[in-house]
Amino acid sequence: MRAFCLRHGPFTPRYHSRMSPRRLQAALVLVACLAGTPAAAETPRELRDRAAEFAYNLDHDESMRLLRQAVALDPNDSATHRALASSVWLDILFERGAVTVDHYWAASRAR
Repeated sequence: MRAFCLRHGPFTPRYHSRMSPRRLQAALVLVACLAGTPAAAETPRELRDRAAEFAYNLDHDESMRLLRQAVALDPNDSATHRALASSVWLDILFERGAVTVDHYWAASRAR
């Protein structure tokens, strides 16, 4: 597809030009290397931190899933057990209607 420029006449835009074989080869090597790299295992502390983010964003299921993974990694870590209990408790409170989103909104508006 050729475009037309009023100043220079017909031209092929750079974003439509073909990728050189050398660049294509480099891109394929990069994709192959990244695809074969396993994700680093997270520590229970990192999982707890991520779970806290999910809990504060009201995604209790994901929070509990991450905390259960953290408990499986280090069953002797009492902080992880407490975090899981807190997440389960908060989920129960939301399901029963004892805590609602309005409680969060009121706290954010008071600041």
